[in-house]
Parts: sequence; C-alpha cells; structure tokens
Amino acid sequence: MRRTLDELLAGIAAEPTDRRLDGVEGKVAAGIARSERTASPGFGWQAAAVAASLGIGTVVGGATATAVGPRDAMSVFMPEATLAPSNLLSGGR
Repeated sequence: MRRTLDELLAGIAAEPTDRRLDGVEGKVAAGIARSERTASPGFGWQAAAVAASLGIGTVVGGATATAVGPRDAMSVFMPEATLAPSNLLSGGR
C-alpha cells in the first residue's frame, strides 16, 4: 500500500518534537540581531577606505598619465616607438 504525501506529513507532525530543536528560531533571530548591531559601525571605516583608495588612485593615475605620452602626434607611428608592434614582437632589437 502506498501512502500519500499528506499522510506522510501528518505522520511527521504527529511525532514528538526533538528537544534539541526547541528554541532554535529564537536563537537564530537573536544571533541575526546581534550581528546586525555589531556590523553597522564598520560601514564608516569601509567608506573611508574606499574614499582614500579612490583619492590615491586619482592622484597617482593623474601623475603618471601626464608623464608618459608621445612627443608629437605622429611619434606613435615611428619605427623607434617603444610600443610599436615591431619592437614589441622582436624584443626591441
């Protein structure tokens, strides 16, 4: 004889609750509330770290971007150019 899903669930519901599971929901909710209280102060430090990283990146990127560049508009097409494909493939020989 086959039992239906409803009969199986009713049988599980009729069994006594395992004592180890009593109060699990309350403990989980308390743990979540505790972690939310302790996690919120760290946001200020994270925002400060992101702002500092962006500032340092902007300064360094701006300083190095002006230092490197072609002497004139046609210098990138000259055979002596550092980034010319012929120099990159042959090793600059």
